[in-house]
Amino acid sequence: AALLQKWGMKTLLLEKNDRVGGKALNMHKDGFTYELWPVLATPMLDTKFHEVANELGVEIKMSEIVPALKGGGFLYRPPKSKKYESFNLVPPFMIPEMLTKEETEEVNRLFSDMAALTPTEMDALDDVNFHDFLCRYNVPRSVYTFLAVFINILFLAPIDLASASEMAKTMNDFTTKLGSAYFIGGQAQLFETFMKAFKRDGGELRLRTRVERIIVEDGQVQGVYTDKGAFKAPIVVSNAGIQPTVLKLVGEEHFDKGYANHIRGLIPSMGLMGSRYFLDKVVFEDNTYVIYSDDCVWDMEDYMKAKAGEIPKDMVIIIFNPQGFDPNLAPEGKQVLLTATVCVADPKMKNTKQWADALDEHVTRFNPEIRKHIIRRE
Repeated sequence: AALLQKWGMKTLLLEKNDRVGGKALNMHKDGFTYELWPVLATPMLDTKFHEVANELGVEIKMSEIVPALKGGGFLYRPPKSKKYESFNLVPPFMIPEMLTKEETEEVNRLFSDMAALTPTEMDALDDVNFHDFLCRYNVPRSVYTFLAVFINILFLAPIDLASASEMAKTMNDFTTKLGSAYFIGGQAQLFETFMKAFKRDGGELRLRTRVERIIVEDGQVQGVYTDKGAFKAPIVVSNAGIQPTVLKLVGEEHFDKGYANHIRGLIPSMGLMGSRYFLDKVVFEDNTYVIYSDDCVWDMEDYMKAKAGEIPKDMVIIIFNPQGFDPNLAPEGKQVLLTATVCVADPKMKNTKQWADALDEHVTRFNPEIRKHIIRRE
């Protein structure tokens, strides 16, 4: 929206919430600033965020603190072990010590091959899932698990459904431009900065305005209907998601039947569910923890089991500490932790409490100290 306005197009931005940021909006309570759930952008260096900021003539401030410097990062529990060990395959960290020389050479071959893919070769991997791509290499189970969990939490997709090309592009970004990007002031600070430029250049922002329908007449977009009235426009850009946009906001009757059926048949990504812990003491020093084992990997079989109501016995745990990136996001000596695990994206899921309780048990089992310092959990 900010770029369109700067390029001379009269732009109206409609936002259903009371602030910008979407699913990455900032919350403020009792001196804490935090997101609703763990939100990390990637990569850290030379990003599209920087390109947009430069085009708009604004400055974005990104935390220079990377995960895993204080005991966090990816923590892997090997088979028949009760101990979690650091396991990272992306900079600024080295190949895990538990790998043999031969295994390390095969991992290096995998990453070198991904880095060397030409645009044509990359395009050819669009319809290849990453599980099948990875089976071309003789990597150990620990490496397969790391990459599978990486896909599960980053793309919210099973490893045998995620696109190999998208994963290759992402891993190349991680290895050349560092990984996690977090903005000073909270992730939504990025959007708030862009909105200042949007308004500066004459753009109009309307908050608490929900789009109910995109108006189409004689095959042409005419604007939108909202809960605050109709707005006319020859161009409408929707970020509500392709299925809601096509099937609900526009209506499938305005599209070719084959295309509408294709959109209806798309499989939604997995979801994230979790809890927020407000603590009277800093219990986790690092900013990000991903705690997992070989039993935490989600493929389509695991997805279908969860969809049928089965709760995994071993969950991947994400523990996110915003003040680990920006100390000003929490009162001194206190902490808010955003925890999450992957689940089926179903707002009508009947056993939500059981999932939340299972995640809570996993989190407190990893660090029992958390229970002693809970102010509240939500």
